Amino acid sequence: MNNKNVEKNTHPTNNYRKWLIGILICLVIVLIAWLVVGHIQSKRNAEAEKFNASHFNSHVAIYDVPVGKLTVKKATAKINEKAKNSAVLNDDEVILKKNSDKVITNKKVQSYFEEQHTRYPSRKKWNFQNTELLKAKEKLNEIKDRQVKYTVNGKSFVFKRSEVFPTVTYESDKYVFSDTKILANKISNINKEVSTLHKSYDFQLPNGQVTKVKMKVMVGLSMRKS
Repeated sequence: MNNKNVEKNTHPTNNYRKWLIGILICLVIVLIAWLVVGHIQSKRNAEAEKFNASHFNSHVAIYDVPVGKLTVKKATAKINEKAKNSAVLNDDEVILKKNSDKVITNKKVQSYFEEQHTRYPSRKKWNFQNTELLKAKEKLNEIKDRQVKYTVNGKSFVFKRSEVFPTVTYESDKYVFSDTKILANKISNINKEVSTLHKSYDFQLPNGQVTKVKMKVMVGLSMRKS
C-alpha cells in the first residue's frame, strides 16, 4: 500500500505541473517588475521632459558662462553678472573685461534656449559666443603693431600705435582712442621742429593714395585709413 502511494506522488505528470506552476510564477513576477520599472521610467521621462521645457541642457555655456539647468531668466541674470563684454588693447595685449553695460537681453538668451532645446536631457555641448566681442578683439589685433611713417620737409617721423595710443577700444564698429595727449604732444614737438603745422603737403596713405593734409590732422587720418 505504501509503495503505491510513493509511486503516485512521484508520477512524472506531477513534476511537470510543479515546473509549469513555477515558471508561470516567475513570468508573473517578471511581468510585474517590468510594468513597475516601465511606470517608473515613464514617470521619470515625463518629469525630465517637463524640466527640459523650461531649463537649459546640462552642458550649455553662453558667452563662456555656464548656464546648464538654469531657466532663461536665471541664465540672463548670471550672464549679465559674469560675462565679459569689452575688449581693450592695452600696450601690446588685447584684454577682455567686463564693464557696467548690459551684456545680453532676455530675448537673446531665449533664442539660444530654443536652439539648444531637446525633448529629453542631452549630453551635447553648446557654447554660444559673443560675436561682437570676438569682432572687437579681432579688430584690435589688426592695429596692435600698426605704425605710420611719413616725411615732412625732408624729415622722417614714425608714429607707432603703441606709443601714441597705448590704450584703444573698439565699440559700435569703430576704434575709440581714449587718450590723445601723447599724440598731441608729439605733433607739437614736430611742429616746433619743422614749423609746418598750418601748411599743406602731400601725404601717401597705406593704400597708395596721395592726399594733401595738414600736420594737425595727418596722424588721425593715417590711423583710420591704414
